[in-house]
Amino acid sequence: MLNRYGTRCTAILGSATSSIVSGSIGRVDELSAAPAKPLQDLSNAKTNIVAPLSVTPGTTCKHTTEIEVTGIVGQPMKFEESKKSECKLVAAADIKTFFVFDIKDGAKTYDSMTKGKSFEALAGVGDKAAVDPATGTVVAVKNNRTYFGTFSDKQKSIALAQKIVPRL
Repeated sequence: MLNRYGTRCTAILGSATSSIVSGSIGRVDELSAAPAKPLQDLSNAKTNIVAPLSVTPGTTCKHTTEIEVTGIVGQPMKFEESKKSECKLVAAADIKTFFVFDIKDGAKTYDSMTKGKSFEALAGVGDKAAVDPATGTVVAVKNNRTYFGTFSDKQKSIALAQKIVPRL
């Protein structure tokens, strides 16, 4: 077959090849290809960047996503199985690196966790908040619900609380 420039060409286009050879199609650019199927289902990519969600995270996990925690922590994090209300995310590369948090109704949890302990007041997180500088635990109250979460790095623990607490 000759192209429009007079040079010989060979077209290998799957099922369309026989149509080209038989001359039933005038130009190659008139062919319409079927849409390619994706190599991987990415419909849930916003929340599952490490692996498909194959565990049942705690009910509290609805307040964050794996991608959000990964962005703050700086390494891939994934939900861990939980039958409790708490939410636990573990680093994909090191199970000793984890973030765990829970949310309880009322402010009693805040009072009992911070009373007589080394917590420091924390501004800008909920109605009232405090952080334990030794453990990185943040406790905050918003809309009469108490958030408490722990990550080993105090600044990252505060950043995680700043994302989650406004959703209470």
